Amino acid sequence: MADRTPTVASGARTTVAGIVSTRLKVDMSDLYEWESEGAALYTTLSLLGKERAINKTVSWHTRELRPKFMRINNGAGYTDASTTFTVDTPMGNYVQPGFLIQVTRTGETMLTTTGGSATSVVVAARSWGTTTAAALVDNDEILIIGPAYAQSPSLESAMSVTGVQDSNYIHTMRHNWDMSALLKELSENGGTYNGSDAEQERKNMLATHKRDWNLAFLFSEGATSGGTATMTGFKPFIATNATGNVNSATTLTEPVFEAGNEVWFRGAGAEKRILVCARKFHAIANQFPSAVQRTTPGATKYGLRLTDYTSAHGDIKLVREVALEGDEYAKYAIGFDPAKVKIKHVRDGRMLKDRQGVSEDGYEEEIVSDMSLVLGHPEGMYMWTDIAA
Repeated sequence: MADRTPTVASGARTTVAGIVSTRLKVDMSDLYEWESEGAALYTTLSLLGKERAINKTVSWHTRELRPKFMRINNGAGYTDASTTFTVDTPMGNYVQPGFLIQVTRTGETMLTTTGGSATSVVVAARSWGTTTAAALVDNDEILIIGPAYAQSPSLESAMSVTGVQDSNYIHTMRHNWDMSALLKELSENGGTYNGSDAEQERKNMLATHKRDWNLAFLFSEGATSGGTATMTGFKPFIATNATGNVNSATTLTEPVFEAGNEVWFRGAGAEKRILVCARKFHAIANQFPSAVQRTTPGATKYGLRLTDYTSAHGDIKLVREVALEGDEYAKYAIGFDPAKVKIKHVRDGRMLKDRQGVSEDGYEEEIVSDMSLVLGHPEGMYMWTDIAA
């Protein structure tokens, strides 16, 4: 029989001497995730409500009242005796015979005798009223006050603004998790820390699904090819359809913020808006001394970090959006009218079990959603793109 030569430690038995390391139990606490879902916009839109879609393309119409401004288009301008004016196309169509118009720079009003031409306007005489006639210059702004009828005339032709159709594609997302049958059984027998590994993977799948939809709502560009379609999110929709509502200011002060709000609140009429903003933007706005109102310090609602801002132009609810981060998007804030935006869906977070192959010794689940956005009138939206301080 061979001699026995076990390891013998001298002195006190400790955690590093005199005991084999595998005899020591691991002190294992809960599983902590580094990244939150970061889906403030998704949560906000879900709270506003969803509607079922019945087609692969969802559409909506927008319209506005007849424009009330036109501009002179003549490099040489016009004298104080001129009665025929060339205007930017198609602005001449905005007036008819008998319309009262006013040069905003000089205050002179005139009464039209013809209308309906896209490029020209004719007036009966200069200076209708007490303000004297004055020369006009190129690009002078002309306010269209409206019709002025004489007694017992016939009606002029009716005027109607043609609406615009906007559309978006239904976008399908699928997320899944897959596990060998052996690992699943071992885990359910207590072989993994923090409970069932299948439950952890299911939770992670659901969080990722929500996070990725949130990113699509913010940034996805709409396109279709073959059987694949992607939706248009907030950022490309505003950048394409409301270029005047994209603000590239780099320093956010309260006067700068209010100047942007003046433009934002002009369109679509609602007095209550939502602004999802990067953490830096949210932190700067919280330092505005006069108009920020916190319901309670550090208030949250529905899991969202909210701040109410009372603007001179309307009420804004600032929602901190973790998804707005990185080299570029950390400078962003995106605003919209909650009464005009909604989610359209076909399958809304449908869980499908037993997705593994017929002969596979394992288990797979997936979650699938088909969704898109109705985004309303682009003038009811606003986007800050470069806030750094």
